Amino acid sequence: LAGESIVAPQALVDALLALAKAAVAAGASAPAALADAISAAPSDQGDNDAIAAMKSGSAVVILGEAAVTHPQASWLRALARFIADATGA
Repeated sequence: LAGESIVAPQALVDALLALAKAAVAAGASAPAALADAISAAPSDQGDNDAIAAMKSGSAVVILGEAAVTHPQASWLRALARFIADATGA
């Protein structure tokens, strides 16, 4: 395991939006359904570094049980799918 990010359940959507924004900054095209939320998200150098690391090696995006039972689980699945597709994970 080269890297992981653990955030509070209430911060999961925002954390994935930040990674998605970094993926867009790295050249990925955001799906229309997510584009507005992604463009409004804050993102920092750590997010950019994480996306670069995911693109440069073998990566997987894993969401745990908290994400499956999360009130915004559909957002989490859509964002995780976009991040995985954008990075080749």
